[in-house]
Amino acid sequence: MIWPIVPVEGDETGVANGVESWSRGGTDFKAAAYLYEIQPGSYRMLHALQWMTGAQPLQIFGVVTALGATTFLVLSSLLVAHVLALRAAWVAVVLLTAQELTAAAAYANTSAVAGSFAMGALVLTQRSRSFRGVWCAGVLIGLGGYFRLDSLLLSPALLALRLGIAHDPLTRALRTTAVTALIAAATLLTAFTLSEVSLQTAWSAFSNRGSVVTWNPLWVKGWLVLGFVATVTAWLGLGWLVVRRNWSLLALILAGSLPSLAVYGGSFTTPKYLYYAVPFLALPIFDLVREAWTQTGAWRTIGRSAALLAVALHLLEGTFGVQTSSEEFRRFIPAPSPANLLSVQSGPKKIRVGIGEGEVIPTDDGPRLRGGQLWAPAMWRREKRAMAETLASLDSVLRTSLPDLIVTSNYLSFRVLDGWLRDHGFTATSTTRFPGDPVSHRTIWRRDHLALTTVLLNQSPLENTEFASVSQLGHRALLISDRGPLGTAHLLGNQVNRWTLLSEHRHALFALYLRHPS
Repeated sequence: MIWPIVPVEGDETGVANGVESWSRGGTDFKAAAYLYEIQPGSYRMLHALQWMTGAQPLQIFGVVTALGATTFLVLSSLLVAHVLALRAAWVAVVLLTAQELTAAAAYANTSAVAGSFAMGALVLTQRSRSFRGVWCAGVLIGLGGYFRLDSLLLSPALLALRLGIAHDPLTRALRTTAVTALIAAATLLTAFTLSEVSLQTAWSAFSNRGSVVTWNPLWVKGWLVLGFVATVTAWLGLGWLVVRRNWSLLALILAGSLPSLAVYGGSFTTPKYLYYAVPFLALPIFDLVREAWTQTGAWRTIGRSAALLAVALHLLEGTFGVQTSSEEFRRFIPAPSPANLLSVQSGPKKIRVGIGEGEVIPTDDGPRLRGGQLWAPAMWRREKRAMAETLASLDSVLRTSLPDLIVTSNYLSFRVLDGWLRDHGFTATSTTRFPGDPVSHRTIWRRDHLALTTVLLNQSPLENTEFASVSQLGHRALLISDRGPLGTAHLLGNQVNRWTLLSEHRHALFALYLRHPS
């Protein structure tokens, strides 16, 4: 699932670009990198591994991420199993059906790496009461924050574990948690200082990322994290905990999930924002199913039937996908279903249910599936192979006949192009931002006698006046679009500008369009 290792989202590409710039001793590290301030440990680890192996940063990053995601899964399974007295192997199998835990291993990201440290601290807190355990937990929490600052969102679960699960007296729980926090703070401060980053700078970079605050996407797409059936079961499980007054388990669930929801719920552009919270969001599911299965007496049959029904519905959702979009509105095309069970026409749309992938939904951190999530590894492999072919085509175009103008439609394509130009000796000499759209900009790049213009449109429509004006610059233009067919239909068949689709199709992580001279 991790191979081929290719760019999937702009943040990972920015990290890899920054490490590459650092390794070649360039002066453009700050411009090439993505938010070094909130994850200096990840940068320094990747730089050290590149120095030792000589491999490409993105390849190293992908392998390290897969190892981190696997470690996070194993530790999460141990945590849940110990809290609920379940077998860790079974917990791991069930957690693997949560799409976000498998997606975390499919593309390079620092969350999987940092999360493994933080989850290790929680498991250690749960299992050890010695001072050595308290000390090691603090170091692990601090290292997690060093590798990615937001892994500290798991810290409140430390006290909940001490009080509710380890059943420490209040004074002892407060004392040991305070010691863990002090050691974590000392570790974090020392590591950031050695990396020449102040915690104030890191916090400023983290809090000023410019996300639009609206909770609507969380309610619309939040179910992608666990799946629709699992999300409903989780809500029922929370209600059952309240009925049973199991306040200790409820406190642990809230301590492990509410911080992520509070910080990212208003800017929910990707399900990955709840990655750290997945094991805690799954706790009420495991608890409810276990309670139903272990009912005795007159409730035994009803309880076991309810437990089996929940498991069966979850497996059905993972096996059968729901497809709703028309081709012209799709960013990706799901694999054909070997068996369609239901097809309903609803106006211009047709709703189809069948075995296999559901609708492939784009997010800021790669695609996710609407149902049929058990087929996600095949989807990731297909899309990444297509991306590898597109990247080879892009490299060929840029090497053989460099365009006068290159337009990138969004952040991923911008980061890929930015990295290629810097790796091949180009320097950004001037940048002009679009009026009324400060995120989009035009940049002049130079290398010796060569000069070219690049444009990042970001969220600007391809039909608007900005694109219309920049597309007239130069004699040969290249568009790298990561929006699927949306906004590009007017380019093909245009006899004036003569745009040609170079990619196999438009439904991909990104596609290439070349404009020839009139």
